[in-house]
Amino acid sequence: MLTLVTGGARSGKSRHAEALIADAPQVLYIATSQIFDDEMAARIQHHRDGRPAHWRTAERWQQLDELITPAIAPAEAILLECITTMVTNLLFALRRRQRPRRLGLRRHGTGY
Repeated sequence: MLTLVTGGARSGKSRHAEALIADAPQVLYIATSQIFDDEMAARIQHHRDGRPAHWRTAERWQQLDELITPAIAPAEAILLECITTMVTNLLFALRRRQRPRRLGLRRHGTGY
């Protein structure tokens, strides 16, 4: 199953998405935020503190294909938090004229 959770900033999207996968035996949580200021650092820490200990967390917004492989995709619930932030990071990287590493959104033949 593939589910997209949308909504406004700070509207409870994360909480809702986390509730949808709360009973999954294995979870890969991909956190795409970057720390740019103290407020964002506090928000990220709040999210970290609220995640169950057994969830595997990757904090990155690029090279997602290294995380979402055919070997894990069928077995784990995957939460990408948040696609808007991931795209914003890309736009900032382009604005700084840094060539971002690949986003890694290649299809692996996993059926989605």
